Amino acid sequence: MEATTSSPDWFSSDPVQAAVCTEFTQEATGSWVWLYRQRGDVRAHSIGQYSALLSPDRVERGIGGPGWDVHIGDGGFGFTEYYEDGGKRTVYERHPDNGVELLVVYRDFHGVRPSELELVEEFRLLFNLWEDRPTRSYYYFDDSGNPVKAVTITDEGVRALTSLVRRYQAAKQMHLALYIDSTLRSDELPATEESWDVADDAGVLSYYRGQLSLGDGMFSRFDGKRLLAPPPVEASGIYPYEKARQYETFLIGETPEGEPMRFASDPAQLANYFGANPDSPHYLTPVYFRREVLNKYYADTDRYTVEDGHLRCAGLWGLRLDNDQAGHVMVFLGDLGRDIPQQEAQYWLSFNILPPEEGPSETLVRRAFGGQFADPKSLDLRFPRAYREADKAWAAAFGAPLFQPLHDDDRHILSKLHVPVGDSAAEFDEQVLYLAKLVVDSLNEAAIEALTGKGDKKDEKGLAKLERLLDAKGIPDARGVLRPFANVQGLRSRGAAHRKATSFDITEAIGDLGRQEGFEKLLADAMGTLQALKQFAEQQSPLDDSDGGQSS
Repeated sequence: MEATTSSPDWFSSDPVQAAVCTEFTQEATGSWVWLYRQRGDVRAHSIGQYSALLSPDRVERGIGGPGWDVHIGDGGFGFTEYYEDGGKRTVYERHPDNGVELLVVYRDFHGVRPSELELVEEFRLLFNLWEDRPTRSYYYFDDSGNPVKAVTITDEGVRALTSLVRRYQAAKQMHLALYIDSTLRSDELPATEESWDVADDAGVLSYYRGQLSLGDGMFSRFDGKRLLAPPPVEASGIYPYEKARQYETFLIGETPEGEPMRFASDPAQLANYFGANPDSPHYLTPVYFRREVLNKYYADTDRYTVEDGHLRCAGLWGLRLDNDQAGHVMVFLGDLGRDIPQQEAQYWLSFNILPPEEGPSETLVRRAFGGQFADPKSLDLRFPRAYREADKAWAAAFGAPLFQPLHDDDRHILSKLHVPVGDSAAEFDEQVLYLAKLVVDSLNEAAIEALTGKGDKKDEKGLAKLERLLDAKGIPDARGVLRPFANVQGLRSRGAAHRKATSFDITEAIGDLGRQEGFEKLLADAMGTLQALKQFAEQQSPLDDSDGGQSS
Protein backbone atom coordinates (compact mmCIF):
# COMPACT_ATOMS: atom_id res chain seq x y z
CA MET A 1 0.00 0.00 0.00
CA GLU A 2 1.42 3.36 -0.99
CA ALA A 3 -0.08 6.66 0.10
CA THR A 4 1.81 9.85 -0.66
CA THR A 5 1.06 13.54 -0.65
CA SER A 6 1.67 13.56 -4.40
CA SER A 7 -1.47 11.51 -5.07
CA PRO A 8 -3.89 14.04 -6.63
CA ASP A 9 -7.00 12.12 -5.62
CA TRP A 10 -6.19 12.00 -1.91
CA PHE A 11 -6.28 14.66 0.81
CA SER A 12 -7.50 17.52 -1.31
CA SER A 13 -6.16 20.66 0.42
CA ASP A 14 -5.40 18.78 3.67
CA PRO A 15 -1.58 18.66 3.92
CA VAL A 16 -1.67 17.89 7.68
CA GLN A 17 -3.51 14.59 7.21
CA ALA A 18 -1.44 13.87 4.10
CA ALA A 19 1.74 14.04 6.20
CA VAL A 20 0.18 11.77 8.85
CA CYS A 21 -0.76 9.24 6.18
CA THR A 22 2.72 9.28 4.68
CA GLU A 23 4.34 8.69 8.07
CA PHE A 24 1.91 5.91 8.91
CA THR A 25 2.44 4.02 5.67
CA GLN A 26 6.15 4.03 6.37
CA GLU A 27 5.77 2.47 9.84
CA ALA A 28 7.68 -0.81 10.30
CA THR A 29 10.02 0.03 7.42
CA GLY A 30 12.61 1.60 9.72
CA SER A 31 14.48 0.33 12.76
CA TRP A 32 11.67 1.16 15.24
CA VAL A 33 7.90 0.86 15.13
CA TRP A 34 5.19 2.41 17.31
CA LEU A 35 3.05 -0.21 19.04
CA TYR A 36 1.06 2.40 20.97
CA ARG A 37 1.06 6.17 20.69
CA GLN A 38 -1.07 9.12 21.81
CA ARG A 39 -0.15 12.64 20.80
CA GLY A 40 -1.67 16.01 20.08
CA ASP A 41 -4.67 17.93 21.42
CA VAL A 42 -8.22 16.70 20.95
CA ARG A 43 -9.32 20.32 20.50
CA ALA A 44 -6.99 20.78 17.52
CA HIS A 45 -5.21 17.70 16.17
CA SER A 46 -5.04 14.36 17.98
CA ILE A 47 -3.48 11.11 16.80
CA GLY A 48 -3.84 7.67 18.33
CA GLN A 49 -1.92 4.57 17.23
CA TYR A 50 -2.23 0.97 18.34
CA SER A 51 -1.24 -2.52 17.26
CA ALA A 52 -2.25 -6.15 17.48
CA LEU A 53 -1.47 -9.57 16.07
CA LEU A 54 -4.12 -11.24 13.93
CA SER A 55 -4.46 -14.93 13.18
CA PRO A 56 -4.74 -15.89 9.49
CA ASP A 57 -8.51 -16.38 9.64
CA ARG A 58 -8.97 -13.03 11.43
CA VAL A 59 -7.04 -11.24 8.65
CA GLU A 60 -9.96 -11.85 6.30
CA ARG A 61 -12.19 -9.81 8.60
CA GLY A 62 -9.44 -7.27 9.23
CA ILE A 63 -9.33 -6.01 5.67
CA GLY A 64 -13.09 -5.48 5.60
CA GLY A 65 -12.85 -1.92 6.84
CA PRO A 66 -10.68 0.66 8.61
CA GLY A 67 -12.17 -0.08 12.01
CA TRP A 68 -9.84 -1.32 14.70
CA ASP A 69 -9.98 -4.99 15.66
CA VAL A 70 -9.17 -4.05 19.26
CA HIS A 71 -9.82 -1.15 21.59
CA ILE A 72 -7.40 0.66 23.88
CA GLY A 73 -8.14 -0.77 27.30
CA ASP A 74 -8.61 -4.33 26.09
CA GLY A 75 -6.27 -7.02 27.28
CA GLY A 76 -7.83 -8.26 30.50
CA PHE A 77 -9.64 -11.40 31.60
CA GLY A 78 -13.23 -11.94 32.57
CA PHE A 79 -16.49 -13.72 31.92
CA THR A 80 -18.54 -13.63 28.75
CA GLU A 81 -22.23 -14.50 28.61
CA TYR A 82 -24.01 -15.61 25.47
CA TYR A 83 -27.00 -17.71 24.48
CA GLU A 84 -26.59 -21.09 22.88
CA ASP A 85 -29.17 -23.77 22.18
CA GLY A 86 -31.85 -21.78 23.93
CA GLY A 87 -29.87 -21.27 27.14
CA LYS A 88 -27.40 -18.83 28.59
CA ARG A 89 -23.76 -19.88 28.78
CA THR A 90 -20.98 -18.19 30.78
CA VAL A 91 -17.29 -18.70 29.97
CA TYR A 92 -14.08 -17.26 31.43
CA GLU A 93 -11.72 -15.96 28.74
CA ARG A 94 -9.16 -13.42 27.67
CA HIS A 95 -10.32 -10.24 25.98
CA PRO A 96 -9.94 -9.76 23.11
CA ASP A 97 -10.28 -13.28 21.82
CA ASN A 98 -11.04 -14.89 18.48
CA GLY A 99 -7.66 -14.57 16.80
CA VAL A 100 -6.60 -11.15 18.11
CA GLU A 101 -3.64 -10.66 20.46
CA LEU A 102 -2.25 -7.45 21.89
CA LEU A 103 1.35 -6.35 22.12
CA VAL A 104 0.70 -3.50 24.55
CA VAL A 105 -1.97 -3.32 27.26
CA TYR A 106 -3.29 0.04 28.47
CA ARG A 107 -4.27 -0.27 32.13
CA ASP A 108 -6.60 2.36 33.57
CA PHE A 109 -7.11 2.71 37.34
CA HIS A 110 -9.86 5.32 36.96
CA GLY A 111 -7.94 8.14 38.61
CA VAL A 112 -7.12 6.23 41.79
CA ARG A 113 -3.63 5.64 40.43
CA PRO A 114 -1.96 6.81 37.20
CA SER A 115 -2.69 4.69 34.15
CA GLU A 116 0.06 2.37 32.90
CA LEU A 117 1.29 0.86 29.66
CA GLU A 118 2.37 -2.76 29.88
CA LEU A 119 4.27 -4.88 27.38
CA VAL A 120 2.54 -8.25 27.11
CA GLU A 121 4.14 -11.10 29.03
CA GLU A 122 4.62 -13.50 26.12
CA PHE A 123 6.69 -10.99 24.15
CA ARG A 124 8.84 -10.26 27.21
CA LEU A 125 9.39 -13.91 28.07
CA LEU A 126 10.02 -15.18 24.54
CA PHE A 127 12.99 -12.85 24.17
CA ASN A 128 13.84 -12.86 27.88
CA LEU A 129 13.65 -9.07 28.07
CA TRP A 130 15.05 -7.30 31.10
CA GLU A 131 13.36 -4.12 32.29
CA ASP A 132 15.35 -1.12 33.44
CA ARG A 133 12.58 0.11 35.70
CA PRO A 134 13.67 3.75 36.15
CA THR A 135 13.66 4.34 32.38
CA ARG A 136 10.90 1.84 31.46
CA SER A 137 13.17 0.43 28.76
CA TYR A 138 13.48 -3.27 27.96
CA TYR A 139 16.67 -4.97 26.83
CA TYR A 140 17.71 -8.34 25.51
CA PHE A 141 21.26 -9.59 25.82
CA ASP A 142 23.22 -10.82 22.84
CA ASP A 143 25.53 -13.83 22.98
CA SER A 144 28.35 -11.62 24.26
CA GLY A 145 26.26 -10.32 27.13
CA ASN A 146 25.82 -6.87 25.59
CA PRO A 147 22.48 -5.21 26.40
CA VAL A 148 20.45 -4.27 23.31
CA LYS A 149 17.58 -1.84 23.80
CA ALA A 150 14.44 -3.50 22.45
CA VAL A 151 11.43 -1.53 23.73
CA THR A 152 10.94 1.91 25.25
CA ILE A 153 7.87 3.10 27.16
CA THR A 154 7.43 6.86 27.49
CA ASP A 155 4.59 9.28 28.14
CA GLU A 156 4.05 9.38 24.37
CA GLY A 157 3.76 5.65 23.87
CA VAL A 158 5.51 2.33 23.29
CA ARG A 159 8.14 1.85 20.63
CA ALA A 160 9.89 -1.41 19.76
CA LEU A 161 12.66 -2.69 17.54
CA THR A 162 11.02 -3.57 14.26
CA SER A 163 13.29 -6.59 13.86
CA LEU A 164 12.18 -8.02 17.22
CA VAL A 165 8.48 -7.52 16.44
CA ARG A 166 8.97 -9.24 13.10
CA ARG A 167 10.73 -12.16 14.80
CA TYR A 168 7.80 -12.40 17.21
CA GLN A 169 5.46 -12.53 14.23
CA ALA A 170 7.60 -15.24 12.66
CA ALA A 171 7.43 -17.37 15.80
CA LYS A 172 3.64 -17.00 16.12
CA GLN A 173 2.86 -16.89 12.38
CA MET A 174 0.42 -14.01 12.85
CA HIS A 175 -0.09 -10.77 10.91
CA LEU A 176 0.92 -7.49 12.50
CA ALA A 177 -1.89 -4.95 12.41
CA LEU A 178 -1.00 -1.29 12.86
CA TYR A 179 -3.85 1.15 13.49
CA ILE A 180 -4.14 4.93 13.37
CA ASP A 181 -6.90 7.45 14.08
CA SER A 182 -6.06 11.07 13.27
CA THR A 183 -8.65 13.82 13.89
CA LEU A 184 -8.00 17.42 12.83
CA ARG A 185 -10.11 20.50 13.67
CA SER A 186 -9.04 23.53 11.66
CA ASP A 187 -10.50 26.68 10.12
CA GLU A 188 -8.01 26.26 7.28
CA LEU A 189 -9.72 23.15 5.93
CA PRO A 190 -11.78 23.67 2.76
CA ALA A 191 -15.46 24.14 3.49
CA THR A 192 -16.39 21.22 1.29
CA GLU A 193 -17.23 17.64 2.22
CA GLU A 194 -14.94 14.90 0.95
CA SER A 195 -14.46 11.19 1.68
CA TRP A 196 -12.67 8.19 0.22
CA ASP A 197 -11.55 4.66 1.10
CA VAL A 198 -8.61 2.68 -0.24
CA ALA A 199 -8.27 -1.03 0.51
CA ASP A 200 -6.09 -3.92 -0.58
CA ASP A 201 -4.50 -6.98 0.98
CA ALA A 202 -2.08 -4.74 2.88
CA GLY A 203 -4.77 -2.82 4.72
CA VAL A 204 -7.37 -0.08 4.59
CA LEU A 205 -7.12 3.72 4.54
CA SER A 206 -10.17 5.95 5.04
CA TYR A 207 -10.61 9.73 4.97
CA TYR A 208 -13.54 12.05 5.70
CA ARG A 209 -13.77 15.83 5.79
CA GLY A 210 -16.91 17.68 6.78
CA GLN A 211 -18.58 20.06 9.18
CA LEU A 212 -18.68 19.24 12.89
CA SER A 213 -22.13 20.74 13.26
CA LEU A 214 -23.89 23.72 11.84
CA GLY A 215 -21.59 26.72 12.27
CA ASP A 216 -18.92 24.84 14.24
CA GLY A 217 -16.23 24.74 11.56
CA MET A 218 -14.62 21.92 9.64
CA PHE A 219 -12.84 18.77 10.74
CA SER A 220 -11.13 15.86 8.99
CA ARG A 221 -10.54 12.32 10.11
CA PHE A 222 -8.03 9.84 8.76
CA ASP A 223 -8.29 6.18 9.82
CA GLY A 224 -5.80 3.57 8.78
CA LYS A 225 -5.01 -0.08 9.22
CA ARG A 226 -1.89 -1.77 7.85
CA LEU A 227 -1.42 -5.53 7.78
CA LEU A 228 2.06 -7.04 7.62
CA ALA A 229 2.29 -10.75 6.91
CA PRO A 230 4.65 -12.75 9.14
CA PRO A 231 8.10 -13.73 7.90
CA PRO A 232 8.87 -17.47 7.65
CA VAL A 233 9.11 -19.20 11.02
CA GLU A 234 12.84 -19.69 10.43
CA ALA A 235 13.25 -15.90 10.73
CA SER A 236 12.34 -16.07 14.43
CA GLY A 237 15.95 -16.92 15.24
CA ILE A 238 14.77 -19.01 18.18
CA TYR A 239 15.77 -22.65 18.69
CA PRO A 240 15.79 -24.63 16.48
CA TYR A 241 15.91 -21.75 14.01
CA GLU A 242 19.05 -19.94 15.21
CA LYS A 243 21.19 -18.37 12.52
CA ALA A 244 24.07 -20.53 11.36
CA ARG A 245 27.39 -19.58 12.94
CA GLN A 246 30.03 -18.07 10.67
CA TYR A 247 33.54 -19.03 11.76
CA GLU A 248 36.42 -16.57 11.70
CA THR A 249 39.70 -17.47 10.02
CA PHE A 250 42.67 -17.04 12.35
CA LEU A 251 46.37 -16.68 11.68
CA ILE A 252 48.05 -19.87 12.95
CA GLY A 253 51.54 -19.55 11.48
CA GLU A 254 53.39 -18.96 8.26
CA THR A 255 54.96 -21.03 5.51
CA PRO A 256 58.74 -21.35 5.07
CA GLU A 257 58.34 -18.73 2.34
CA GLY A 258 56.84 -16.30 4.83
CA GLU A 259 53.23 -16.57 3.62
CA PRO A 260 50.58 -16.37 6.38
CA MET A 261 48.74 -19.58 7.22
CA ARG A 262 45.12 -19.12 8.22
CA PHE A 263 42.34 -21.54 9.02
CA ALA A 264 38.71 -21.30 10.13
CA SER A 265 37.88 -22.12 13.75
CA ASP A 266 34.96 -24.42 12.89
CA PRO A 267 35.48 -27.44 15.18
CA ALA A 268 33.74 -29.70 12.67
CA GLN A 269 36.45 -28.93 10.08
CA LEU A 270 39.45 -29.51 12.35
CA ALA A 271 41.50 -32.63 12.96
CA ASN A 272 41.26 -34.44 16.27
CA TYR A 273 42.66 -37.53 18.01
CA PHE A 274 39.92 -39.71 16.50
CA GLY A 275 40.93 -39.37 12.84
CA ALA A 276 38.63 -36.55 11.72
CA ASN A 277 39.83 -34.21 8.95
CA PRO A 278 43.42 -35.51 8.85
CA ASP A 279 44.51 -32.86 6.34
CA SER A 280 43.32 -29.95 8.50
CA PRO A 281 45.03 -28.27 11.46
CA HIS A 282 44.34 -29.94 14.79
CA TYR A 283 41.65 -28.71 17.16
CA LEU A 284 44.43 -27.93 19.67
CA THR A 285 46.40 -25.72 17.28
CA PRO A 286 47.67 -22.75 19.33
CA VAL A 287 46.45 -19.32 18.22
CA TYR A 288 48.18 -16.27 19.71
CA PHE A 289 46.96 -12.78 20.53
CA ARG A 290 48.41 -9.56 21.86
CA ARG A 291 47.82 -9.35 25.59
CA GLU A 292 45.79 -6.16 25.12
CA VAL A 293 42.91 -8.42 24.07
CA LEU A 294 42.14 -8.86 27.80
CA ASN A 295 41.75 -5.12 28.49
CA LYS A 296 38.11 -5.21 27.42
CA TYR A 297 37.38 -7.88 30.00
CA TYR A 298 39.36 -6.26 32.81
CA ALA A 299 37.37 -3.06 32.19
CA ASP A 300 33.95 -4.69 32.67
CA THR A 301 34.07 -6.96 35.69
CA ASP A 302 30.29 -6.82 36.11
CA ARG A 303 30.12 -9.20 33.15
CA TYR A 304 33.58 -10.68 32.72
CA THR A 305 36.01 -12.50 34.97
CA VAL A 306 39.63 -13.10 34.02
CA GLU A 307 40.98 -16.04 35.99
CA ASP A 308 44.00 -18.27 35.91
CA GLY A 309 43.56 -20.10 32.60
CA HIS A 310 39.97 -19.05 32.07
CA LEU A 311 37.83 -16.14 30.84
CA ARG A 312 34.13 -16.07 31.75
CA CYS A 313 31.20 -13.93 30.62
CA ALA A 314 28.68 -14.21 33.48
CA GLY A 315 26.77 -17.44 32.86
CA LEU A 316 26.79 -17.06 29.08
CA TRP A 317 30.13 -18.53 28.01
CA GLY A 318 33.62 -19.41 29.14
CA LEU A 319 36.90 -19.74 27.27
CA ARG A 320 40.02 -21.69 28.23
CA LEU A 321 43.17 -19.69 27.59
CA ASP A 322 46.84 -19.48 28.41
CA ASN A 323 47.32 -16.14 30.16
CA ASP A 324 50.49 -17.11 32.05
CA GLN A 325 52.87 -15.44 29.59
CA ALA A 326 53.84 -11.79 29.91
CA GLY A 327 53.63 -10.79 26.25
CA HIS A 328 50.72 -12.69 24.76
CA VAL A 329 47.64 -14.84 25.27
CA MET A 330 47.06 -18.21 23.62
CA VAL A 331 43.79 -20.02 22.83
CA PHE A 332 43.29 -23.32 21.00
CA LEU A 333 41.84 -22.89 17.51
CA GLY A 334 38.88 -25.21 18.13
CA ASP A 335 37.96 -23.46 21.38
CA LEU A 336 37.68 -20.15 19.51
CA GLY A 337 34.94 -21.69 17.38
CA ARG A 338 33.24 -23.75 20.06
CA ASP A 339 33.27 -21.63 23.21
CA ILE A 340 32.74 -17.96 22.31
CA PRO A 341 30.04 -16.27 20.21
CA GLN A 342 30.81 -14.96 16.77
CA GLN A 343 30.89 -11.33 17.90
CA GLU A 344 33.60 -12.14 20.46
CA ALA A 345 35.60 -14.15 17.91
CA GLN A 346 35.59 -11.11 15.63
CA TYR A 347 36.96 -9.01 18.50
CA TRP A 348 39.74 -11.51 19.18
CA LEU A 349 40.63 -11.62 15.50
CA SER A 350 41.79 -8.00 15.61
CA PHE A 351 44.52 -8.97 18.15
CA ASN A 352 45.70 -12.10 16.31
CA ILE A 353 49.50 -12.38 15.93
CA LEU A 354 52.03 -14.88 14.59
CA PRO A 355 53.18 -17.55 17.07
CA PRO A 356 55.84 -15.93 19.28
CA GLU A 357 59.19 -17.50 20.02
CA GLU A 358 58.19 -18.34 23.62
CA GLY A 359 55.21 -20.49 22.61
CA PRO A 360 52.70 -21.62 25.22
CA SER A 361 53.52 -21.33 28.90
CA GLU A 362 54.93 -24.21 30.91
CA THR A 363 51.78 -24.02 33.04
CA LEU A 364 49.57 -24.66 30.01
CA VAL A 365 51.74 -27.51 28.74
CA ARG A 366 51.73 -29.26 32.11
CA ARG A 367 47.98 -28.83 32.56
CA ALA A 368 46.70 -29.51 29.04
CA PHE A 369 49.13 -32.15 27.84
CA GLY A 370 50.69 -33.55 31.02
CA GLY A 371 47.52 -33.80 33.05
CA GLN A 372 49.32 -32.20 35.99
CA PHE A 373 48.33 -29.65 38.59
CA ALA A 374 50.40 -26.54 38.03
CA ASP A 375 50.37 -23.15 39.72
CA PRO A 376 50.68 -20.13 37.43
CA LYS A 377 53.90 -18.16 37.35
CA SER A 378 52.37 -14.76 36.57
CA LEU A 379 52.25 -12.66 39.71
CA ASP A 380 48.84 -11.16 39.01
CA LEU A 381 47.36 -14.66 38.74
CA ARG A 382 49.00 -15.75 42.00
CA PHE A 383 48.23 -12.62 44.02
CA PRO A 384 44.51 -13.29 44.73
CA ARG A 385 45.33 -16.66 46.28
CA ALA A 386 48.09 -15.18 48.46
CA TYR A 387 45.72 -12.41 49.56
CA ARG A 388 42.96 -14.82 50.56
CA GLU A 389 45.30 -17.24 52.32
CA ALA A 390 46.73 -14.49 54.53
CA ASP A 391 43.23 -13.28 55.33
CA LYS A 392 42.08 -16.80 56.17
CA ALA A 393 45.10 -17.45 58.42
CA TRP A 394 44.40 -14.30 60.45
CA ALA A 395 40.74 -15.19 60.82
CA ALA A 396 41.70 -18.64 62.11
CA ALA A 397 44.29 -17.28 64.55
CA PHE A 398 42.61 -14.13 65.84
CA GLY A 399 38.91 -14.59 65.11
CA ALA A 400 38.89 -11.74 62.60
CA PRO A 401 40.36 -11.44 59.10
CA LEU A 402 43.37 -9.29 58.32
CA PHE A 403 41.38 -7.34 55.71
CA GLN A 404 37.86 -6.00 55.84
CA PRO A 405 35.51 -7.49 53.24
CA LEU A 406 35.42 -5.41 50.10
CA HIS A 407 32.42 -3.18 49.57
CA ASP A 408 30.01 -4.40 46.90
CA ASP A 409 31.21 -1.62 44.59
CA ASP A 410 34.83 -2.78 45.05
CA ARG A 411 34.40 -6.54 44.69
CA HIS A 412 35.71 -6.31 41.16
CA ILE A 413 39.17 -5.17 42.26
CA LEU A 414 40.76 -8.60 42.68
CA SER A 415 39.53 -9.51 39.20
CA LYS A 416 40.78 -6.27 37.65
CA LEU A 417 44.21 -6.34 39.30
CA HIS A 418 46.82 -7.21 36.68
CA VAL A 419 50.29 -6.34 35.47
CA PRO A 420 49.98 -3.42 33.02
CA VAL A 421 50.19 -4.43 29.38
CA GLY A 422 52.74 -1.68 28.66
CA ASP A 423 54.36 1.34 30.30
CA SER A 424 51.27 3.55 30.26
CA ALA A 425 51.20 5.92 33.25
CA ALA A 426 47.37 5.79 33.31
CA GLU A 427 47.23 1.99 33.55
CA PHE A 428 50.03 1.94 36.13
CA ASP A 429 48.22 4.51 38.30
CA GLU A 430 44.96 2.57 38.03
CA GLN A 431 46.60 -0.67 39.17
CA VAL A 432 48.39 1.09 42.04
CA LEU A 433 45.01 2.38 43.24
CA TYR A 434 43.58 -1.13 43.16
CA LEU A 435 46.55 -2.58 45.03
CA ALA A 436 46.40 0.18 47.66
CA LYS A 437 42.68 -0.47 48.25
CA LEU A 438 43.46 -4.13 48.83
CA VAL A 439 46.52 -4.05 51.07
CA VAL A 440 46.28 -0.66 52.80
CA ASP A 441 42.74 0.73 52.76
CA SER A 442 41.17 -2.64 53.56
CA LEU A 443 43.29 -3.40 56.65
CA ASN A 444 40.98 -4.43 59.48
CA GLU A 445 42.02 -1.62 61.83
CA ALA A 446 39.41 -2.36 64.49
CA ALA A 447 40.49 -5.99 64.77
CA ILE A 448 44.19 -5.05 64.83
CA GLU A 449 43.61 -2.44 67.51
CA ALA A 450 41.65 -4.98 69.56
CA LEU A 451 44.80 -7.14 69.59
CA THR A 452 47.30 -4.43 70.51
CA GLY A 453 45.31 -1.65 72.20
CA LYS A 454 45.27 2.02 71.30
CA GLY A 455 48.55 3.73 70.58
CA ASP A 456 49.87 7.04 71.84
CA LYS A 457 49.71 8.78 68.47
CA LYS A 458 46.57 10.55 67.37
CA ASP A 459 45.03 9.55 64.04
CA GLU A 460 47.15 6.41 63.92
CA LYS A 461 46.48 4.60 60.66
CA GLY A 462 46.16 0.93 59.86
CA LEU A 463 49.75 0.29 58.79
CA ALA A 464 51.09 1.91 61.95
CA LYS A 465 48.77 -0.20 64.10
CA LEU A 466 49.86 -3.35 62.31
CA GLU A 467 53.52 -2.43 62.74
CA ARG A 468 52.95 -1.87 66.45
CA LEU A 469 51.31 -5.29 66.74
CA LEU A 470 54.20 -7.03 64.96
CA ASP A 471 56.71 -5.21 67.15
CA ALA A 472 54.83 -6.28 70.28
CA LYS A 473 54.96 -9.88 69.06
CA GLY A 474 58.72 -9.68 68.61
CA ILE A 475 58.77 -9.81 64.81
CA PRO A 476 62.24 -8.63 63.70
CA ASP A 477 62.22 -5.48 61.53
CA ALA A 478 58.42 -5.12 61.48
CA ARG A 479 58.74 -1.89 59.52
CA GLY A 480 60.81 -3.64 56.87
CA VAL A 481 58.23 -6.43 56.62
CA LEU A 482 55.51 -3.87 55.94
CA ARG A 483 57.59 -1.60 53.69
CA PRO A 484 56.04 -3.02 50.46
CA PHE A 485 52.60 -1.97 51.70
CA ALA A 486 54.00 1.44 52.65
CA ASN A 487 55.52 1.81 49.16
CA VAL A 488 52.15 1.13 47.60
CA GLN A 489 50.55 3.66 49.93
CA GLY A 490 53.21 6.23 49.03
CA LEU A 491 52.76 5.73 45.31
CA ARG A 492 49.01 6.06 45.68
CA SER A 493 49.19 9.18 47.89
CA ARG A 494 51.88 11.03 45.95
CA GLY A 495 51.02 9.96 42.46
CA ALA A 496 48.04 7.83 41.53
CA ALA A 497 45.35 9.46 43.67
CA HIS A 498 46.50 13.08 43.48
CA ARG A 499 48.11 15.55 41.13
CA LYS A 500 51.75 14.60 40.85
CA ALA A 501 54.04 17.11 42.61
CA THR A 502 57.42 18.07 41.23
CA SER A 503 58.98 16.08 44.06
CA PHE A 504 57.20 12.87 43.00
CA ASP A 505 59.78 10.15 42.38
CA ILE A 506 58.53 6.75 41.28
CA THR A 507 61.99 5.23 41.75
CA GLU A 508 61.51 5.26 45.52
CA ALA A 509 59.21 2.27 45.11
CA ILE A 510 60.24 0.56 41.87
CA GLY A 511 63.78 1.74 41.27
CA ASP A 512 64.82 2.25 37.65
CA LEU A 513 62.35 -0.29 36.31
CA GLY A 514 59.71 0.64 33.77
CA ARG A 515 56.10 0.81 34.90
CA GLN A 516 55.26 -2.70 33.73
CA GLU A 517 58.22 -4.37 35.44
CA GLY A 518 57.89 -1.95 38.33
CA PHE A 519 54.34 -3.04 39.04
CA GLU A 520 55.47 -6.66 38.92
CA LYS A 521 57.99 -5.73 41.62
CA LEU A 522 55.24 -4.09 43.70
CA LEU A 523 53.16 -7.25 43.42
CA ALA A 524 56.08 -9.52 44.24
CA ASP A 525 57.03 -7.46 47.29
CA ALA A 526 53.41 -7.24 48.46
CA MET A 527 53.05 -11.01 48.12
CA GLY A 528 56.19 -11.39 50.23
CA THR A 529 54.54 -9.32 52.95
CA LEU A 530 51.33 -11.34 52.68
CA GLN A 531 53.32 -14.55 53.05
CA ALA A 532 55.11 -13.18 56.12
CA LEU A 533 51.80 -12.11 57.69
CA LYS A 534 50.30 -15.50 56.93
CA GLN A 535 53.22 -17.29 58.61
CA PHE A 536 52.98 -14.94 61.60
CA ALA A 537 49.28 -15.79 62.00
CA GLU A 538 49.90 -19.52 61.62
CA GLN A 539 52.46 -19.40 64.44
CA GLN A 540 49.89 -17.94 66.83
CA SER A 541 47.78 -20.17 69.02
CA PRO A 542 44.03 -19.60 68.80
CA LEU A 543 44.23 -19.28 72.61
CA ASP A 544 47.08 -16.76 72.45
CA ASP A 545 47.13 -14.19 75.30
CA SER A 546 46.52 -11.49 72.68
CA ASP A 547 42.81 -12.08 73.28
CA GLY A 548 43.17 -11.03 76.89
CA GLY A 549 43.54 -14.59 78.15
CA GLN A 550 39.92 -15.39 77.33
CA SER A 551 39.10 -18.57 75.55
CA SER A 552 35.86 -19.47 73.91
